[in-house]
Amino acid sequence: MPSGVLVLDFDGTVCLGDAPVYEYAAAVVRRLPEAERPAGEERLHSALAGFFTGVRNPDLAEAPDGYYAVAALAAELGVSDADRNAAYLESRTAVHAGEVPIFAPPGLRDVLDEARRHARVVLVTNAPERGVESLLGILGLGEVFDTVRGDAGKPAGMGPILDALLEDAALRATPDRLLSVGDIWANDLAPAAERGCSTALIDRYGLGDGEPTHVAAAIVELYPAILNWARRGGAAD
Repeated sequence: MPSGVLVLDFDGTVCLGDAPVYEYAAAVVRRLPEAERPAGEERLHSALAGFFTGVRNPDLAEAPDGYYAVAALAAELGVSDADRNAAYLESRTAVHAGEVPIFAPPGLRDVLDEARRHARVVLVTNAPERGVESLLGILGLGEVFDTVRGDAGKPAGMGPILDALLEDAALRATPDRLLSVGDIWANDLAPAAERGCSTALIDRYGLGDGEPTHVAAAIVELYPAILNWARRGGAAD
């Protein structure tokens, strides 16, 4: 019987590749007035290229990932919140249709198969729930997760989801037997840390956010910590 709960984020955690972010940027450009699109496209692509290679402009210094960077840049270009949301959903439609390159971290399937021997494995993502299952198949991660929660509304929605998971698994007295893994402290890990759960942060950009139980630049570097936690019955190190 699984004695812990392993919670993972999707984009930037189990689904890698910068192409979906550029797809989001392209959808933002399509919402600019036609005369402004060439300059807007150049602005977005130049800033993202710098962002992903560690050369950030000051306006993006606090952005935790490429999606936040695009949202910030879109606001600078005068794109409304409604249009930014529509651009994001349009980009996700393309991703879900298999039109945008994505890939899973090497070895993740084996790690999660082993973790499932000791813990319930749950995916929690802000991405639209419709289509996530098909993406998991594209990534070679089909049927790995015991539960998939899309449209999570993190960070605000993460707390209630964690509370339900702790309750269902009878882990209120031992919350460190829930491990949350993700690449954005505020969204994926802060609500877990507030509840005494274990946390593992993928700090791709070296922001040093929060006080995670484990931290590394890439999820592959967290595999030993994840498996040690699982094999110890879901207890923190």
